[in-house]
Amino acid sequence: MESNMYWITTLVFAVILHVILVNDIKVKITPTKVEKKFRRMISWVIFFCVQDSLWGLCTCGVISSSKFFFIASSLFHISTVITTVFWLDYVLEYLGDRVKKRGFFVLLEAAVIAFEFVLVIVNFFVPTLFYISAGEYVVGPLRLLTFINQYTIFLVIGMTTLFFAIKESGKERRRLLCVFAYILAPIVMGIFQLIFPEAPFYCVGYFIGCFVVHIFVVTKEREEAQKAGVFKAIADTYYSMHLVDLEAMRLEAYMEPERIAKLIKGTDDAQEQINRAFIGTVSDEYYNKVINFIDLSDISERMKESNIITCEFVGKNYGWTRISFVSVEKDEDRQKKIMLITQIIDEEKKTRLDLIYKSNNDELTGLYNRRAFDNEIEELEKTALDKNLTILSMDVNELKIVNDTKGHPAGDEMLVGAAYCMKRTLSTYGKVFRTGGDEFNAIIHADSQLLEKIRSEFEDSVSGWSGKLVDSISVSFGSATVSDSSEHSLSEMIAIADARMYENKTEYYRKKGVDRRGQKDAHTALCALYTKILKINVTEDSYQIVDISAEEKTKEKGFADSFAKWLHDFALSGNVYPEDLDEYISKTNLSRISEHFRRTRAPYILFYRRKFSDGFKKAMLEIIPANDYSDESQSLYLYVKKLEMD
Repeated sequence: MESNMYWITTLVFAVILHVILVNDIKVKITPTKVEKKFRRMISWVIFFCVQDSLWGLCTCGVISSSKFFFIASSLFHISTVITTVFWLDYVLEYLGDRVKKRGFFVLLEAAVIAFEFVLVIVNFFVPTLFYISAGEYVVGPLRLLTFINQYTIFLVIGMTTLFFAIKESGKERRRLLCVFAYILAPIVMGIFQLIFPEAPFYCVGYFIGCFVVHIFVVTKEREEAQKAGVFKAIADTYYSMHLVDLEAMRLEAYMEPERIAKLIKGTDDAQEQINRAFIGTVSDEYYNKVINFIDLSDISERMKESNIITCEFVGKNYGWTRISFVSVEKDEDRQKKIMLITQIIDEEKKTRLDLIYKSNNDELTGLYNRRAFDNEIEELEKTALDKNLTILSMDVNELKIVNDTKGHPAGDEMLVGAAYCMKRTLSTYGKVFRTGGDEFNAIIHADSQLLEKIRSEFEDSVSGWSGKLVDSISVSFGSATVSDSSEHSLSEMIAIADARMYENKTEYYRKKGVDRRGQKDAHTALCALYTKILKINVTEDSYQIVDISAEEKTKEKGFADSFAKWLHDFALSGNVYPEDLDEYISKTNLSRISEHFRRTRAPYILFYRRKFSDGFKKAMLEIIPANDYSDESQSLYLYVKKLEMD
């Protein structure tokens, strides 16, 4: 059993090293030159262990051929020297530029290998290294010489590595000492091999050396390379990264610009270092916010509900900046280690603010748009209304006439001019919105006396305006305060302001000598032909009622706040003839309507049978683009007409 232990041990070493090599190759990272040298060296050591196990099988008698035993022993001696050469190549690659001249080492390798081959070849004729007698390995007189030849390389590279380890410091010194231990292991084990030739000390030394380097050098360097790769990948995203040890109150830099390194120099206290990094770089308006955020005394409490907290501020040097604390290690609710990350987000912030601006502002006039108006009303409805809250309704006069006679650029100039006058006189007191083609609203805070002053200033501003394409503009004006509404309702205030604006518009046209009653009568006659006229916005899923019969605004007819829901509930409430139901649902899908008008401005028509008070009758639903239609805001008119008369 004692003899069997030799070949079993060496074979186990070969298997373990093979597993290490396979797992190393599986790592999806392009190997460095140093790693390639290590893989080549460990592959050779695996071969050495396998052939050494064959030698062990000969010593225990499993293989009884003396000739095979002799060849295996000769191969053993040559393999030992070649192994030292692989060892030297790896160490030289690891030392890198530290070793300036490598010619000496190349000559040393060649001399040692040549000398060993000479000794082995001579041994075939004269047994000076070893010989086989009665199935046993017998040491020859020059065995010590071959040992010295082999370990000359180990001694040279060992002393070279130790020399550079002494010159280094910190982490790099520890690495080089591990490499030195890797060289020392086969030297020590080689001495034991010399004393006990029938024990596998060579393999033990090589195995220990490879294992030490793999665990303490190769693996550690790969982890650092992965870290470096990650940091390199995020270098454009993050400005700095520091690990904060809250128990030791230490700050460890993972990514640290020179400017920050200079600021935090001179102290080891993490809180003081963080304070130095930010104080003096934060704009005054964000100073208190940032100082409270970077305070580590209550950081565990603030991160109790979240593993990441952030703060955004404007810096003096880099504009918008984001600070983040990210949990790394904690004990229950107490943070032990956190990552402090800073990120320059000036471009991101500007882009975000630009998107917010575009989604809430009218492109032509720069005023807030209909979406912003609806959102503002929705927010106001959640609070008690201020008694001085005032809704203004304004409409540009004669826009259609100017568009038809002078062209749309002239009409746009009128709208821009009106918006300019509104911003100039109204924005001090509240917000101004363009809610339609020539329709504007404002939400301001003013008592009755101030309101008269504001109106007077606005009218003066409008009367004093002139453009390049249009000489002057006129804007109809209406207002409503909270006291004007019996129910203190915003929707009622908007309706009152609109009514007063239309009264002002009627007076304007009366003074101009334009009789708008005929237009109104024609409009009334036209509306009588339809059961429903709506101005709809497919993009926003909203509608405004132009004219509608009382019957249409009932639950039985599916009446709802959302246009899509109104269409849907109307169909499913039994108002569409069963045989026409599928087509009606398909053709009243908002996506389909939207796609139609993106392709063409032709009317969208649907014929179907719908329920009236006298039963199911033929009807036509027609949708056409409004004057203010655009692909970004699909404003349309919807008409429903009864075709089958009584």
